Amino acid sequence: MPQVAAVLESVRLVVSPRGAFDPGRFQGMLSVAATDHAVLTIISPVLARIQAAAPSAVLKLRPADSESALRMLDSGELDIVLGAGSFFQVPQRFECHIVHKERFVGIARKGHPALVKRGNKLHMDLDDFVRLPHILVSPRGDARGAVDDALESLGRTRKVSATCPSFLAVPFMVGASESIAVVAERVALRLQDTAQISLFELPLALPTWEVLVVRARGRANEPVVQWITSMMIAG
Repeated sequence: MPQVAAVLESVRLVVSPRGAFDPGRFQGMLSVAATDHAVLTIISPVLARIQAAAPSAVLKLRPADSESALRMLDSGELDIVLGAGSFFQVPQRFECHIVHKERFVGIARKGHPALVKRGNKLHMDLDDFVRLPHILVSPRGDARGAVDDALESLGRTRKVSATCPSFLAVPFMVGASESIAVVAERVALRLQDTAQISLFELPLALPTWEVLVVRARGRANEPVVQWITSMMIAG
């Protein structure tokens, strides 16, 4: 495959006689498939370090739908894939490394009257949580999610007043309204000042999940793949 051969040749030129990879001499492309969540919470914080260490490298980001991303890992078109463990059903021929664990939090506009401070965190009572209008992150437009399943087990329901395909837009919608939403904690932390939102602890239990670096086992020892993996994990 011409693309893989070109990458291997560029790596060969920047590996010292002792085998140490020198990113400062690397002039190839780093191909990464990533979810929007991974771009915001993993790549954005390390981008400056990648650029400083490998100034001639080009970071090429692609969408990370699981089927095509894993296929491109197989073909060598991608170096790594970043995404949630629940999103990727990863076959054994791939190697996975945990970047971090993620959890859900609630968000509301700053100063929302339903927010209550307990200790050093904000909370919301369950009655207020189900009474207030919710904005649901839903790429397919479904009006039901994990929160509804958890509420059902408590004999409660909520009111979903809007669905939105982009989790990046939801904090801004919440910050400009009386609606609340449930989003990934790292997303909320990154956007809380810009979107004028407050984070609160949820009044119900929801599952956590892992965000992974996935790479082909056959390429796991390639210096460039090892290096870009280490940059993402070190975050």
